[in-house]
Amino acid sequence: MPQVDARVLCCRSGVGDSVGGIQPNDFKVNYIPGICPRVTYLLYEIRWGRSTKFWRHWCRNTPTQHAEIACLEHDFKKLKFRPSVRCSITWFLSWSPCGKCCRCIVEFVRAHPSVTLKIKAAWLFKHMDERNRQGLRNLMENGVALYIMNLPDYRYCWRTFVAHQNGEEDDYCPLVPSLWIIFYCLELQQLIAFPPCSRERVSYFTPSHGGAYCPMCPTCHSIQSPCLSLLAHWSLSTHLLAGGSIRSELSPSAV
Repeated sequence: MPQVDARVLCCRSGVGDSVGGIQPNDFKVNYIPGICPRVTYLLYEIRWGRSTKFWRHWCRNTPTQHAEIACLEHDFKKLKFRPSVRCSITWFLSWSPCGKCCRCIVEFVRAHPSVTLKIKAAWLFKHMDERNRQGLRNLMENGVALYIMNLPDYRYCWRTFVAHQNGEEDDYCPLVPSLWIIFYCLELQQLIAFPPCSRERVSYFTPSHGGAYCPMCPTCHSIQSPCLSLLAHWSLSTHLLAGGSIRSELSPSAV
């Protein structure tokens, strides 16, 4: 494993407050679907080569930097990504990256061809904004795998990244409404895989700044072409009734 500055494993002013992980309430408030989170958390793990061990840490946004930029410009600069050693990185984000952060992420993966990056997000950040939508598509086009966190992801993060009291691991993971996961899977699928005409406005509901939810506008593609939305829901329902499962993920091949 590359040499790492020991300070990056400890808390950094304005970024972390626990070496062992984030606080349980911070995870619930920012990752569990409900009220829109006001803070972006980034939990991540890195594996080099064929090693079975992971190097884990986390960060959050600061008043001057988004969490993704803080991770790239602070944590990752202390690591040496050698071209001869494959490196796998997984991010668990409370919000998906904005358009500007997507550009920085693309620059990072282009500069480090030996790195494979997966991004799993709990929420889609302002996905009605075309700049953010295009940013997510650019990530996919540059080999970044984009996922919506599913139930196993929530349980994994709860056990792995949360600082449980008394140092005892708590296997209980807060209840995550599956419909929210399905909803964001459909939103992401429409954003990435559907024809360009369906990418203009496809959201059923969009989060407002106050955390409430506003109905979709009359020009939404789902209203103009309701068959598209009904087909997506019908396909999903048929799949579940047939005993199928939901894989809330997309790979670069879906572009």
